[in-house]
Amino acid sequence: MDNYSDGLARVALNKKHGYIDETGKEIIPLIYDLASDFKKGLARVNIDGKWGFIDKTGNVKIPLIYDYVENFCEENAIAQIGKKYGLINKEGKEVIPFEYDDANHFSDGLAGMELNGKWGFVNGEGKTVIPFKYDCVGPFSEGLAYVDLDRKVGFIDKSGKMVIPLIYDFADIFQEGLARVEIDWEYGFIDKTGKEIIPLMYEYADNFSGGLASVRLDDEWITIDKNGNIK
Repeated sequence: MDNYSDGLARVALNKKHGYIDETGKEIIPLIYDLASDFKKGLARVNIDGKWGFIDKTGNVKIPLIYDYVENFCEENAIAQIGKKYGLINKEGKEVIPFEYDDANHFSDGLAGMELNGKWGFVNGEGKTVIPFKYDCVGPFSEGLAYVDLDRKVGFIDKSGKMVIPLIYDFADIFQEGLARVEIDWEYGFIDKTGKEIIPLMYEYADNFSGGLASVRLDDEWITIDKNGNIK
């Protein structure tokens, strides 16, 4: 049995999955080959290799017709039919047609999509707002998204403007105002203007959480604050 989510827990017996409530009462029969926890009232379920969504009463809200689906994010979910990806809403309506080679979740109103080997961003109407020209993209976080072109990484804003140039070998999303970046296997942190706040001197670094980050220097892990001071 898994943990309770939205008041229900996923259970399995004889390779079939269903859901019980907090009293142990079976609410949704064990009829699914695969199933996920409920999130915001919906759960992913699979029968005979096809995915869809049910609600907390067990009613099928989105038919089990997809080869793959992810959980909903910002009212939309990634779905796959054959080798193509699109996005659907909670009514099962196509938000973005199934014509893309890969897809990311919506973040700040935009979703990264891959088409013919290149990545760009579309809005909730399916309109391309940032051209398909990047080798890889990350989600928007704190107004910026990292993009990779010719093995160098920088950051763009939601208009597609390059805010931080493509100079890094690796970059991660902004969290708490700072982004983890790396050049030649040395890690540090920059702010949203591209200013180096914590020097690229560490062998590895984790993202900041609660004002602190774990970093490795001389094979030793230490914790630093946003000023680079050891805590």
